[in-house]
Amino acid sequence: MARYVITGSHPLAGAIRVQGSKNAALPILAAAVLTRARCRIENVPRIADVEAMVALLESVGAETRWESRHTLEVRAASVDPGSLRSDFVAKLRGSIVLVGALLARTGRATMPYPGGDLIGSRPIAVHLDAFRSLGASVREGNILTVAARRGLQASRIVLAEPSVTGTENALLAAAGAAGTTEIRLAAMEPHVQALASVLNRMGARVEGIGTPFLRIRGSRSLRG
Repeated sequence: MARYVITGSHPLAGAIRVQGSKNAALPILAAAVLTRARCRIENVPRIADVEAMVALLESVGAETRWESRHTLEVRAASVDPGSLRSDFVAKLRGSIVLVGALLARTGRATMPYPGGDLIGSRPIAVHLDAFRSLGASVREGNILTVAARRGLQASRIVLAEPSVTGTENALLAAAGAAGTTEIRLAAMEPHVQALASVLNRMGARVEGIGTPFLRIRGSRSLRG
């Protein structure tokens, strides 16, 4: 069995640069789809999962540009919710958060089921139930299709479990729904809080950040 042997009593000194969180970066990148305006995101970790999400944004029509090693500019002036690249969706479980963003922006989203790391089953029923609560219809099969032909409507959402990506998807979708949506049993992780803070800066109004009870007032004209 492998082990670490740590010998203390030695003074430590130095400095490190703390890399941005991947789990925060992915839903924040998805949030850039909510607006036609330019979004500039700093301290983005330049890793494979982030590069896959950038490729997915480009596949739906967004323009992306790395201003520096860890600063990314995204502008989604127009998007096609049915053009997600299946090869990148298959690589990235976190791609599921694009469904909520595309649904809010265009009223529909079509994508293969996400793939990614092999750490066990992570069903998306929590996500789909949240979309249904907001007035969307869901068709499952080899391809997942979610549509809200009359637009998303504010609702009271009670998550079956405090799913992190489920909460993020509900927040992204609710950001484009008319009225104020309540999300109960919301996840409270720092990356969920980061997304909520970004949505506030874009013009939505999220209250209860860091608690299991979120209220979000959506807007049809979010800013960059």
